[in-house]
Amino acid sequence: MPWYSRCTNSFSEMNLKLKIAILVIAIIHVTIAIARKSTDGVAHHRLVRLHTMLITSTAMLATSFYIWKRVNFAITKHRTHKSESEISLANNVETESDFAATTLLPGPNPVGNRRLRLLCFQDIAQALMLLFLFLSHIALFFYYILLGPEPNVIAITSLSFIACYAHILIFLIIADIFYYATKLIHHKVSANSVHTYLHENRSFHILLAVILGFLFMFGGLYTTHTDPVVRKASIPMKRFASNSGNVSIALLSDVHIGPSVGRTRIARIVELTNALNPDIIAIAGDLADGLVRDFHGAAEPLCNLKAPGGVYFATGNHEYMHGNVTEWFWFLENCNITVLHNQNKHIKVNGQKLCVAGADDLFAVRAHVPGHGMDLMKALSTCDSDSTNILLAHQPNAAKIVLTNPKLSDKVNLILSGHTHGGQMYPFVPIVHIANAFVRGQYYDNKTDTYVYVSAGVNYFGPPIKMFGASFQDMLAYLEHVQKNAYWNNLDVIKLLPIIKEKEMLLSSKEDMIRFFTGVFSKVCEKNDEQAEDLYKLMVEVMGSNYSQDDENTRNKGKSTWETCDSRTDSLREALTESSRHTPMDLLSQFEACATEHVNLAKSISSHLDVDVRQGIEETKKLVEQVLGIAENLIKSTPWVKNRHLVAKFEKITSELRMHDNYGKDFQKVTNILVAVEKTFLECRLSYSFVEESDLLCYIMTASEHRLSHGDEVFSLDDNAFNNHPTLAFGFPNYHHTQYGREMASKLGYTGFTVGHEIGHTFFDSYNQPELLPYFSKQVDDCVQNQFNATCTEYMEDSCATTDDFLDENGADIFGLQLAYELMKEYYGFDIGNFIERLNMTYDQLFFYSYATGFCSGSLSSVELQDDGKYEPHSANNIRINTIAQHPAFQQAFNCPADSRMMQSATKQCHIYGNEAPETRRKFLI
Repeated sequence: MPWYSRCTNSFSEMNLKLKIAILVIAIIHVTIAIARKSTDGVAHHRLVRLHTMLITSTAMLATSFYIWKRVNFAITKHRTHKSESEISLANNVETESDFAATTLLPGPNPVGNRRLRLLCFQDIAQALMLLFLFLSHIALFFYYILLGPEPNVIAITSLSFIACYAHILIFLIIADIFYYATKLIHHKVSANSVHTYLHENRSFHILLAVILGFLFMFGGLYTTHTDPVVRKASIPMKRFASNSGNVSIALLSDVHIGPSVGRTRIARIVELTNALNPDIIAIAGDLADGLVRDFHGAAEPLCNLKAPGGVYFATGNHEYMHGNVTEWFWFLENCNITVLHNQNKHIKVNGQKLCVAGADDLFAVRAHVPGHGMDLMKALSTCDSDSTNILLAHQPNAAKIVLTNPKLSDKVNLILSGHTHGGQMYPFVPIVHIANAFVRGQYYDNKTDTYVYVSAGVNYFGPPIKMFGASFQDMLAYLEHVQKNAYWNNLDVIKLLPIIKEKEMLLSSKEDMIRFFTGVFSKVCEKNDEQAEDLYKLMVEVMGSNYSQDDENTRNKGKSTWETCDSRTDSLREALTESSRHTPMDLLSQFEACATEHVNLAKSISSHLDVDVRQGIEETKKLVEQVLGIAENLIKSTPWVKNRHLVAKFEKITSELRMHDNYGKDFQKVTNILVAVEKTFLECRLSYSFVEESDLLCYIMTASEHRLSHGDEVFSLDDNAFNNHPTLAFGFPNYHHTQYGREMASKLGYTGFTVGHEIGHTFFDSYNQPELLPYFSKQVDDCVQNQFNATCTEYMEDSCATTDDFLDENGADIFGLQLAYELMKEYYGFDIGNFIERLNMTYDQLFFYSYATGFCSGSLSSVELQDDGKYEPHSANNIRINTIAQHPAFQQAFNCPADSRMMQSATKQCHIYGNEAPETRRKFLI
């Protein structure tokens, strides 16, 4: 029989076998699909799992054949280098003769047969690829076998390979798209060098796709095997009571206890969650991928979740696809976890009324589990309009249903979801964006005034791979200040400030003011007699008229003298003309400045809490205590302090110093004031809406009723701090650096110096005019000024000066640096000179670099001469930096030669306090 006849018969026989196989597979799929329609409950979900596994396996047969063909081609063959004119593709022919033994890298290859040399490599590579494909194919079987409290090594390997498999497939398809697209252009349009390159190096690009697949797999494995990361978000809740506390929720979604997530991982998640001390813990579905009997050991740590407001659970799609949902309900209830099966629960946390609701997952209705199906109306049925209502709905598409239904959206303030995993792996990112209304993070629906938060998931489904970083959980802080955020940014009394300033011409002179007041009064008098009485008193009070009491007595005699509005208006005009002590503009200017300060304080505290520098505040407070201790010891050892019997006096001064850290009380106070101010203003506008220029009138009335005062900027967003003895306060950058900085040396050089500087203001004084201290040393004052003068002479940039205006700040700089470095020595001890490899510097060098960074501005340093003829009290930035040359530790840290510019500008070290501080013979009174 001719060879071509045998080939034809073989091909026909193969076609027949393939057709039979396809028919058998189709019959199996149709049979299972029919069975799924006729079953419910546990039997249904088992059929669903089996069918899913068969569908996946069937699809993988085709894709595995594709991967094998491509990789086997790269392993066994490569194109012999030819000139472009010799490429057989130019003639639309691709022949086997174009290929010989392989190489892994692109470029020209030696001609000749290397089969014997590469036989071992090729066979091993093919065997490994077959093993890889086999383990990828059996991955889904590990949802049925080798199950236990901890993941099985083979299961983890197999499930990891499936992720690698997906990436290799994507990269190979991308490589083929480029290859065949350029081939088409090469033949149909014009020959091009791009296709020539791709053709000559096709083996390399195929192997590169495989390598990239494994790299992505290992990257994802690293992400899922490190400690999870906490994502924080602040969401405004308008129904929160302004006089009550904050509420925090730890959102856990997509825990996916299963063949790749075991007890150790769950225990760690529980430990991290409890460490956050949340008020409420919400588990938004997809808890487990299997039965309780298989994974109860892995799930047991969930029983240790603790929150004063309770732990709540609502189902996800995997509860219906992979397990017996009823059994999981029993398990969770035994763990004291509240299951919200289209239900809600009313609770009160930190004085706030909450309704926590949970709905069955969207998939429940397709799962054919009796009694299950998403019923949002039932879930929210008893949630009232006077409480903050939170809905747990696993799939973001359920949130879309709520937002498009007015009856539902009116009842909900916040929806917590999961499901998307943020895509989990890069190939699936476009899919989750197409399939879901919301994908990841915080969303706000303006029409319904409802927030949606979608967690990317605590874990992963199937392959222990996650490309976006383990989002773990989202700590949603429902803070009082956030609740007011939209409020203080939209206060009418604040928003109208620019408009009110434009109307100042109506009050530009005393005559204009009297004309404005009497015109308004006349209009009000004609409409409402009682309002006119109150307005009369207010106007006289605002103008500060001495006539007010006399006129009050006149009015008390009876209404005979007040028969007409004209006579009342004349009486008011006379009262305002007689002896007004001040103008409304004085009142308005004071109110405008103070109201703006109050709003800025609210915004500033909000920023401190939004970014969450609370730990930084506590750590800075600890630094204050430590630096104060060092200062006190130095002062006690100072000769003149001991000789003059001033120890007790200094101890008293030291004990008075405190750091202002009560952001909660400050926030409540300032928001209460703003609420009261806004209420007064709005009520006034409503009462006097018929009056022309009612906004200006109500602004004056509000300013009169609420005599706001200036306060210290205790929570500033600027890189600033102050000492208003006995109160110390520091700016946001100090708190942030102290909390999030990695090295203590850096923290001490920046925040530690700032703390020392502010404390230094209390203990450094002018010798000839001491303010707080009973006495101070002239020698110390002179020493400090000599150093700054020497540095100023050597390093002046734009401008520089050393006068008494700078003395207090200069002294605080010198003493503050000394105090911070003393704490540095206490902390590091003999390790202070150790080398930090990642920074390429020592700890003491880092301290001084961090100190200098605090003064960097990006412009030439200068001093500022103020309108009163005095200098702004801080020396030029570069001068403040370079005075550290006088500290012996600086020279030692950087091994500065004595003849270097820095050292030549250094004067003798100034000992502010301590046993080396200068003695004095100056007399003083205690």
